[in-house]
Amino acid sequence: MHYERKRKRGEVGQPSPEHNIGQPWLGTNGYMKTTRQGKEIYIHRLRYEQAFGPIPEGYHVHHVDGNKINNHPMNLMLMEESEHHKFHGNIIDWK
Repeated sequence: MHYERKRKRGEVGQPSPEHNIGQPWLGTNGYMKTTRQGKEIYIHRLRYEQAFGPIPEGYHVHHVDGNKINNHPMNLMLMEESEHHKFHGNIIDWK
């Protein structure tokens, strides 16, 4: 049956909230961002969660190769916030 006819009959549900993702853009800090459910979110955090599950409180997602726009799950790893700051040698919020 045609999609529009199914939609009118209520046979097609609404997309789940995690699929409500906006267009990506490059933030002023060099990290890719998007919106999810109307809130800004870093794409590397989104990709990590999609691949590995929730990010525990107090952890940052680190780009292994240092390339802020390489958001392939195999390039992302969790680091404790304090270790992440030591690794980069500065205090920037990478959340």
